[in-house]
Amino acid sequence: MKRHLFYTFLSIFVVTTIITLLGVIGVLRISQGHLTMLLSAFLVELAGALVALFRRTEFFAEDEHTREIMALKKSYETYMGELEQKYRDLVEQSAQEHSYSPDLSWPGTAIKNADPQVRVCYHCLLIKHVPLPLIWDPDNKRWGCSGCHTQLNKLE
Repeated sequence: MKRHLFYTFLSIFVVTTIITLLGVIGVLRISQGHLTMLLSAFLVELAGALVALFRRTEFFAEDEHTREIMALKKSYETYMGELEQKYRDLVEQSAQEHSYSPDLSWPGTAIKNADPQVRVCYHCLLIKHVPLPLIWDPDNKRWGCSGCHTQLNKLE
């Protein structure tokens, strides 16, 4: 029944619109009184259609697709946040593992912050940005650097 009413009102609206517009542009000869009445009916029908449309339409309601998209967006943002935190932790861990401090008890050397047993040439670390390990020079009976050939004696 609702369908019949809908198509009936739609038909009346279409016929009224066509006759009114043809009368306004002068294709059909319609007396001024009837044309005014047709134009008024057209405007009332148009206003009624717009009111009905706006009452039934949920412009800002979330449909199923919008909810799915929002859930995916939230999941993506969560994943990216976790990934970013893992990256920061990895960078911080890497910086801790690969950072060195000068050893004041043995000038010219640096020790690894993560493992104080690892000792490198401080000169190569600063100039070449390469932590080269110390090697024992049996001829001179002293420690030296394999990169810059600096002779390093431990103060005892």
